[in-house]
Amino acid sequence: MVPNVKSRPAVLLGIFLAFAFLTGSIGVSVSAGIPANSQARAFGEGWVCDRGYHQVDETCTVIELPDHAYLTGNDYDRGWACSRGYENIKDECILVVIPEHGYLDGSFSGTRWICKRGYQKLDEGCVAIVVPLHGYLSRMSDGSGWKCARTYRKLDGKCRSIQPPENAFLTNARSGDGWQCARGYRRTGESCSIVNVPENGYLNDKPYGVGWDCERGYRASGSLCKLLNVPKDAHIDYSGSDWTCNRPFTKSQGGCRLN
Repeated sequence: MVPNVKSRPAVLLGIFLAFAFLTGSIGVSVSAGIPANSQARAFGEGWVCDRGYHQVDETCTVIELPDHAYLTGNDYDRGWACSRGYENIKDECILVVIPEHGYLDGSFSGTRWICKRGYQKLDEGCVAIVVPLHGYLSRMSDGSGWKCARTYRKLDGKCRSIQPPENAFLTNARSGDGWQCARGYRRTGESCSIVNVPENGYLNDKPYGVGWDCERGYRASGSLCKLLNVPKDAHIDYSGSDWTCNRPFTKSQGGCRLN
């Protein structure tokens, strides 16, 4: 059978049209079903608006970018943010007013200002910190911006000299009077009194109490350490100043007995 030569151009044309349809080379969009100014998601189904547009219902609307703003490329917010040094107020980027002796903080938003060292915030400005004699600049919780050098204490806005009593030494504590009694002494008002340690006793470092404890096997009684009387079938307990019965004995009338 002789092939129909006249049908070959039609076959070739059909092949060309099919290829052109698949490749979009004849103007037929392969992205049918998505709105203008958008593109199919790289992964999964759906579409996203092009940069500079945001989704409104099923369309992509151009983003109205105010002055001093930039596109963020996000599809979950308004799509723009104010430049550093500007603050979004009613969808406008308003310049952050920085007072004299102030500067923008180091955050990404750059919408807050802080005062330079030596100044502190007061209302909408930065005022100089007045440091008294024997003081120096420091961030303090009380908001003063300064603290006193060692051997001085803050009092009535000044640094007052600390005068420790006899048998006391200066401390670095931020609170209190700035001094502490030496070991072997206890504070009594504004002075340091010697701790009288009884026989069979020793000094302790507790900030409370009389300043001494009794040796193991002795019990404090007033200003003395008295020998602990341990009955039969008993032993000195963990405190060292009392006793307890051996098992299976129990305490009864100052002694130990079996139930």
